[in-house]
Amino acid sequence: TYQDDSLTFSTNDSRFPINATTGIISFMPNASLIGNHSFLVTVNDSYGSSTNTTAFISIHNNSAPRFLHNLTNQQAWEDINFAYDINATDDEDCPGSQDCVTYNISYYNVSSIESVANISINSQGILQVQAVQSNIGIYNVTVTITDSYGAQRNNSFLLYINNTNDCPTLSSITFPEPIVVGHEFSY
Repeated sequence: TYQDDSLTFSTNDSRFPINATTGIISFMPNASLIGNHSFLVTVNDSYGSSTNTTAFISIHNNSAPRFLHNLTNQQAWEDINFAYDINATDDEDCPGSQDCVTYNISYYNVSSIESVANISINSQGILQVQAVQSNIGIYNVTVTITDSYGAQRNNSFLLYINNTNDCPTLSSITFPEPIVVGHEFSY
């Protein structure tokens, strides 16, 4: 092949199309392609020279991970730590294990745009809330689970953060001196 020679790429399998100019193989796998495949990739130059190689590809089924239970609306209270165990699994990547699933959350306060609670989720799927008085409200929480191949599934629920009846406070009282007998006193 000479410098600045034009190359033309091709494959012997139409299921795995190749861009004739760039040599990039691009396709959308579907269920009919699950399994191991091999096909011939050929490159020709403009002077009639060519070479080929066998390409090997393995296509796996990948459905999204699944939640192990339906996410239901939850109640939490300010000043009390709250936890909700979001269980999910990916039967294809890690059967019976939660280790191959990552968890992410997004949320917003549907009752106020000014108040946002501290809501987080850890790598084991434990959603945690540490709410204070200003976080009271109703939150729409969406949990996204993702497997190691990028397949995702979402589920949402409402989280009600309720007010806790805080005890009243009373400062110490020190009366001014002297208080005189026979005179009305008010403090």
